[in-house]
Amino acid sequence: MMIASIKAMSIRHIWKVIIALSVVLGIFASVISIWTFSKIGDLRDLIDRAHNWNLKLQITEPSDGHRTSDRVLRVIGYVNFQASATDIGSETKINLLLEENEIDVVCYIHPLSQNEVWYLQHAPIIDQNGRFECLVFLNSNNPDLCVGHQLVALAVPRGQIASGTRHPSLPFYYAPSNVILVKAMNEANFPKRDKNVQK
Repeated sequence: MMIASIKAMSIRHIWKVIIALSVVLGIFASVISIWTFSKIGDLRDLIDRAHNWNLKLQITEPSDGHRTSDRVLRVIGYVNFQASATDIGSETKINLLLEENEIDVVCYIHPLSQNEVWYLQHAPIIDQNGRFECLVFLNSNNPDLCVGHQLVALAVPRGQIASGTRHPSLPFYYAPSNVILVKAMNEANFPKRDKNVQK
């Protein structure tokens, strides 16, 4: 009789634990759902806000397929931005327009030898004409081999970049630049120059 009573108490205790866990999980799921819907709403707001924008980015240096033995590379590009029809043909400074509309330009490097890794670089300096310049760092675990890197610049909403420099994917962006392929090489891997060919 006592054993049966103990078993009954244990079963009731187990059920109480299960019910308590269900409640906690339900609350957690509700919080996640609310957070997800809020993020979707924020994303829709950002998309609606940029609906009439004319925003373009172009990396001009380095050229696509550029090969280098350096681990630090200078990147130059241009951003063209009109927030409305009144900005077309106006003398409004591009860097001020980006500031007013809370837009940041960021650069990312993706080593092709590493899956799903994008490295955020230092923020570019942007002048009034939209020219931007920054330094990017090529990441190679084996400098003796030719390692390809993808380089891209993005126009992103301010405050939307995750913390840290190593990201599994690119963030939400208003506009991307052209993607540049850069090959990091050891000097020994560069094609030998024919000594008989005059410079």
